[in-house]
Amino acid sequence: MSIELTKHQQIVEQIGTMRNLLLQGNPNFSSMLRTIHTNLSKDKDVVTLLSEEDIGSLVSGLMAQTGVVITAAAAKKSKSAKAGTKGFTLEDLL
Repeated sequence: MSIELTKHQQIVEQIGTMRNLLLQGNPNFSSMLRTIHTNLSKDKDVVTLLSEEDIGSLVSGLMAQTGVVITAAAAKKSKSAKAGTKGFTLEDLL
């Protein structure tokens, strides 16, 4: 007796397989990534059910395949903060 997996469970299993292939350095992870993409395209509602860990694994796979590194944006100083200190010298503060 076999139990049929839901589409969500199938995708989660595929993500786990892709994650293991990626960790092993196996180049076949890109084929699994393509399969996951195809399956998610067919049933877009499954995307909303994925955990943050699963989404992180997909992003890691995409980064490895494309060679792109995603970093957090650096905080920028606002113009008002820069303008507020403009023209001050050390003597003004003393």
